[in-house]
Amino acid sequence: MTIGATSRLRRTTDSFVHTVLDDELVFMDVDSGRICSLKGTGRRTWEGIGEDGAWMTVGALIEALCAEFEVDEDACLRDVAVLLEELEAAGLIELVRETR
Repeated sequence: MTIGATSRLRRTTDSFVHTVLDDELVFMDVDSGRICSLKGTGRRTWEGIGEDGAWMTVGALIEALCAEFEVDEDACLRDVAVLLEELEAAGLIELVRETR
């Protein structure tokens, strides 16, 4: 299964607290004490995902990022897919991939 425009995602940060330090968004998992952070376009991508629990498509996220950063849609999808896999592994998002 791949991450494509029709894949869906949502934030799942119930067990996380976060704060902004300088330009960096820092998360801590209160259960494990694990810390992760986002800055630059990673942080902007996170902000584009929306509120906790609300599902959205990867295509809608890519569209918003392409409009903001004037980047090629295919290149944006490739880069964002890598980040989304990292966010999923960290437990920050739930991701439903395309089945084709």
